[in-house]
Amino acid sequence: MTMVELRKKAKELGINSFGMKKVDLMKEVEKATKKKAPKAKTPAAKKKAPAKKKVSLKKEVEVDLKRVAEIAYEIYEKRGCLHGYHDEDWHKAIEIVKAESGKKK
Repeated sequence: MTMVELRKKAKELGINSFGMKKVDLMKEVEKATKKKAPKAKTPAAKKKAPAKKKVSLKKEVEVDLKRVAEIAYEIYEKRGCLHGYHDEDWHKAIEIVKAESGKKK
């Protein structure tokens, strides 16, 4: 095996061959190829997939998102346009719209 072939093989195996003598490089390549010899495969025990949990979802009342956005903005303005409360404003607006839609029916 030539030195060029050895260096290619070493590179494939992830061995840094820089500055190595041919004899030393041959030993390293042999060690690496012996370690990577495939073992006899035995059938592995198949793991059972965990049972899927059935989840029943409650039907949410559909809300008019445009109306929710308008109300959330009104709440934001009433607070003096303070930032950082958008989630609270949005959830409060959803509750208001749900209450409004409940009254209409």
